[in-house]
Amino acid sequence: MSQGQQIELLAAVAEYAWRTSGVRVGIPERPMMWPQYAYGVPVHTADRPRTLYCVVRPCPDLIASCPDLAKELVLTRGAQEARELTDALPTGRIVQLDLPEHEQLTMC
Repeated sequence: MSQGQQIELLAAVAEYAWRTSGVRVGIPERPMMWPQYAYGVPVHTADRPRTLYCVVRPCPDLIASCPDLAKELVLTRGAQEARELTDALPTGRIVQLDLPEHEQLTMC
């Protein structure tokens, strides 16, 4: 993903959190992918340190090795990414942000 797409995605995550939950989230300056979240980017609430709000773009192939991820809110850029996750996660936990998918984006 390009740096511009990362910025766009994380801004959409922050906007979604505020709009739907009234929660401010801390957007990491340098998003890090974590193995315990299937190499997705964890986003935490800003008002309560280390309270996980959501996981952004986890790898569908690695979700089986991270069973706790099924309990978390997962955000994706769009429908294609969401479809890749539906076999491994409850669909009620997946939110697609409807961002443009200009190029083929690999989640892993």
